[in-house]
Amino acid sequence: MESMKNNFQFELVHIQELPSVFNRELPIDKESLKSCQPSYLVVFQYQADYPSVGLHVSIRYVFPDGKVLMQEGATIIAKIEGWSEMSHDEANLRADSRVQALVSYGLSFVSGMIYRRASGTVMNNIFVPYMDIKQVIDNVLIEEVKKADKG
Repeated sequence: MESMKNNFQFELVHIQELPSVFNRELPIDKESLKSCQPSYLVVFQYQADYPSVGLHVSIRYVFPDGKVLMQEGATIIAKIEGWSEMSHDEANLRADSRVQALVSYGLSFVSGMIYRRASGTVMNNIFVPYMDIKQVIDNVLIEEVKKADKG
């Protein structure tokens, strides 16, 4: 059996679920759910000299009038293989397969949270559609977090 070390792209350090939103005051039936659309926000944060990165992923379902039906999210802290040797400019981070794998993992994780929330309800058929990572990565907000002065 081939070692999993050869396929290592990132190591999870910590996952924290973000507060959920579930608007129980909206009238929800199978017909109204057809107009509810998912949207996402993905933020990749790092400090150049720090070994771990943060990924914040939020997926929400919104009606055409802007009312939010549900929102789930998580913050994922991970160590990326070869981080200290990587170029940390935005273009290289977007193109890097390890960063893409982490973003893909984050979206899948939060999609699972939505499934867990919707299971057994009228929203049972809500699934986050497949999102091509090559398209998603162009919309990821990449932020370098500056070290705080210790003064």
